[in-house]
Amino acid sequence: MDGDIDALAQIDAAELNGDQLGRTKLEGFISESCVLIAELDDVLVGFCVVRRRPERSMAILDAIAITSAFTGRGYGKALLGAAVLEAYRHGFSSMQLHVRADNPIAITFYQNFGFRRLRRLRREPEIYLDGTMAVRMRKRLRSQNRLFQAFSGVIRLLKSR
Repeated sequence: MDGDIDALAQIDAAELNGDQLGRTKLEGFISESCVLIAELDDVLVGFCVVRRRPERSMAILDAIAITSAFTGRGYGKALLGAAVLEAYRHGFSSMQLHVRADNPIAITFYQNFGFRRLRRLRREPEIYLDGTMAVRMRKRLRSQNRLFQAFSGVIRLLKSR
């Protein structure tokens, strides 16, 4: 498990561009949330964190990151598909996320996955430390099996609560 945390922290530091979670927060997510990791030949290439809000029947995608050497190969889709499936399996009716307003590639990625823009949020430092505006997006969850099948061998559930 410590090796997984070290690898998560490395990806977090290298790929989340000023929006790093940090090792302490990652450790907290592992004990309190659902953390999915993408691996290739036992090497961690990406992760995502899903927090659950049972009082609202909603799952929150807190982070998703792929090492730059593996972007564009379907690992992000596999992780997001696995996260949606995991939330659906736990009975959640929707998934919500925040994405940087200045990241049109990520916004399009989520829209192609069925997420809809809800609204732009003011600069709130608790979302992005540099004060960048966020776009809130949401997806209704239905059976998502076909999205997860192609990469199910590379995704591992690190911790689910």
